[in-house]
Amino acid sequence: MIGAGAVVTGDVPPLAIVTGNPARIVGYEGAGAPPTEAMAAASVEAGAAKTKVAGVALHRLPQAQDLRGLLTYAEVGEHVPFEVKRYFLVSGVATKEVRGEHAHRKLHQFLVCVQGSAT
Repeated sequence: MIGAGAVVTGDVPPLAIVTGNPARIVGYEGAGAPPTEAMAAASVEAGAAKTKVAGVALHRLPQAQDLRGLLTYAEVGEHVPFEVKRYFLVSGVATKEVRGEHAHRKLHQFLVCVQGSAT
């Protein structure tokens, strides 16, 4: 659905409701109202905080949220403080299983928790 007076400059996804100039997605047909807390903060500021572990910092990555979902991103040199040469993504680990119980002495690691939590 395209609102009256909307200026559409690209493709509109199926069932999307767009309004404004330029047109922006404001909802999806049949989706109901979005949760107010999800739309209250459209973005989260990035930053780093020290931890109790020597040489370890907690980096909050920037986020942008709208009706399509949550996007988290990072730029090498800005949010990730070193050049990325390799990455690993571990998923589907049973709750009682442990992964990554080892260390590398001559590299930097930037761990991203994509679901759940990590300690």
